[in-house]
Amino acid sequence: MKTEPFELDYGVECQGVLHYQGEVRLNTLQDEIDLDQGEGFRKVDLMAKAIVRLGDIPAEELTEVLTGTFLASEIEPDDYIQIAEAQDRLKKKRRERRTANAATAPSA
Repeated sequence: MKTEPFELDYGVECQGVLHYQGEVRLNTLQDEIDLDQGEGFRKVDLMAKAIVRLGDIPAEELTEVLTGTFLASEIEPDDYIQIAEAQDRLKKKRRERRTANAATAPSA
């Protein structure tokens, strides 16, 4: 699984500690399927599922800490944009890799 680092300007407070650095992955179809459609936090829930590291929060606690409701109430809009931009960079790298692979593939 490829990830992309991000750094938040304002941080996310969890258990009295501000966390500024993390890593994000691309969302998967399974992330979409897992969402509870009735919550109204669809984009934030997807973002929360994609964060694979945030500060020194243990990985096993990250999922329960980063529910959409928590993330929506704790994150500054500019920091949300920082994470979204990290996902965009990861998408760009994926597209570039695909283009590079197509260029080096033998022609039929």
